[in-house]
Amino acid sequence: MKPCVAWLFLSLLPTCALAQEFEEATAAKSLRFDAPDGHYQTWSGEVSCPVNAIRGVAHFERYGRPTTVWHPGIVIFVRAGEGRAERHVRLAFHARKYRPPFTVDLDSGLDDARTLGHATFRIRPGSDNGFSFLIYWNASGEVAAEVGGEHHTLRIGKRPDRIQINGTTGAGTVGFQFGHVSEGEHDECKPIA
Repeated sequence: MKPCVAWLFLSLLPTCALAQEFEEATAAKSLRFDAPDGHYQTWSGEVSCPVNAIRGVAHFERYGRPTTVWHPGIVIFVRAGEGRAERHVRLAFHARKYRPPFTVDLDSGLDDARTLGHATFRIRPGSDNGFSFLIYWNASGEVAAEVGGEHHTLRIGKRPDRIQINGTTGAGTVGFQFGHVSEGEHDECKPIA
């Protein structure tokens, strides 16, 4: 990771109480995207215990022009299951006016065909072209997201096993790190030793 991206990553991490409970499981990673207008670039990976959280910072360098497909943004999917039985929670940041601030939505769905839940964050981050996030989950499939101190939770019914990050209609960087957040006394996903 470039020094300036590492500094940005460390300086913008969520400041909520749970962020202080975050135990690092991996080194910080950096995803660079440069998606033409109306297109996206993606990164995906599998997750398993002791990982039950991802935190990160996104920074935009270029906002695309209006298209009929996607606004400039970052979308983070937390997925469980496969095929028609797949369930997911999607944390989406979109610059709907093709410049900041970003609208922030949290959705849960079944196989991209049916929405199971939705929450819109009041916060509108990104006036400095960047924002931070924290997503964490537990064995019963509760997935929570925190952005700028605001918190929302949705259910998908089972522990997520995959993460996907998309960068759309623009260019920038997403610095992220996997870790563990306590699930309480019934923590099936044991903390990092």
